[in-house]
Amino acid sequence: MYIVKKDNKYGIYNQFGKIIIPCTYDNVKQVKDNYCVKNNSGFGIYNQFGKVILPCKFDKIDFLNDGKYFTLKDGKVQLYNAFGGLLSDTQKNNIVYSTDNTTN
Repeated sequence: MYIVKKDNKYGIYNQFGKIIIPCTYDNVKQVKDNYCVKNNSGFGIYNQFGKVILPCKFDKIDFLNDGKYFTLKDGKVQLYNAFGGLLSDTQKNNIVYSTDNTTN
């Protein structure tokens, strides 16, 4: 997989030149087998096959070593699994987290 830049936007192509993630993002960062993307709507996550795991709507995404994600949107923190399934709404469950693996 290759992060490519086209018309000042970033995306992902595979080794055969096939577009996996279109070049429509301001930034793309590889995180293990997935990709964190950023556009004017916020941060999101794609998997290595180009499937959206988390849509581009979050103010911040933190990556946990076990493949889970903490997200921040309008002051609300949530925990998602590696496939984008909501695991916990931290405001309802009083979960506190701290990590240095942030997107900002």
